[in-house]
Amino acid sequence: MAFLDARAPSDYAGEHIAGAVSVPFYDPAPYFAGLPKDAWLVCYCACPHAESGKLAGQLLAHGFTKVAVLDEGLRFWKANNYGTRSGPLP
Repeated sequence: MAFLDARAPSDYAGEHIAGAVSVPFYDPAPYFAGLPKDAWLVCYCACPHAESGKLAGQLLAHGFTKVAVLDEGLRFWKANNYGTRSGPLP
């Protein structure tokens, strides 16, 4: 399983789910080759699911079948005191 942060890279650098990778919803194509097709890809953003839903749709359209959206995204994650990180790396 992998967490994909659908927000802009600058938002990702400010704070993201620990271990997540940045895959901006507005330009995900450069990342497709590096994503596993046999693992669950959980997309999230900081809103309920606008950006993550767009990323999930693009993943599905490009042959990824194990795709989910973390509803309420980063807000839900932080409200439950799950780990976050800052900086450009997972």
